[in-house]
Amino acid sequence: MSLNSGNGISRLVRLPVSDAERGIYVFGDSEAFADWLSQIQRPSKLVLTAALDSIARYSLSDLTRAGHLFKKLAGTEPPIYEIRKNQARLLCCMMGANIVILHWLAKKKDKLAPEDVKKAERLAREVFSYVEKNWPDF
Repeated sequence: MSLNSGNGISRLVRLPVSDAERGIYVFGDSEAFADWLSQIQRPSKLVLTAALDSIARYSLSDLTRAGHLFKKLAGTEPPIYEIRKNQARLLCCMMGANIVILHWLAKKKDKLAPEDVKKAERLAREVFSYVEKNWPDF
């Protein structure tokens, strides 16, 4: 998976995961995300890439019903969602129909550390502000 913004926005990069209407974006250091993704072992990497492609195609209600793959984290503000596949965890937020990946990590245990969730909440507030100022048609 290569990252290509194509839109001139350096902090918000669309992932080339599918032709669906919903976009999946990385907020922040997209090169760090690409490096992290390249370090995931091949079977898990392919499964995660396929999961992102599927997520881009389904409605939000379908996604939240499939809570094993995409679930809203309780008590988060703004709402934070977790995409989990094997040991890969992606914390993200919704902007309209689009999904914005805020924080990524590998976890061996099911429970997320509170500091990872807080970081995602902070980044979600930052992405909302960034888009409002720089990309109002998002």
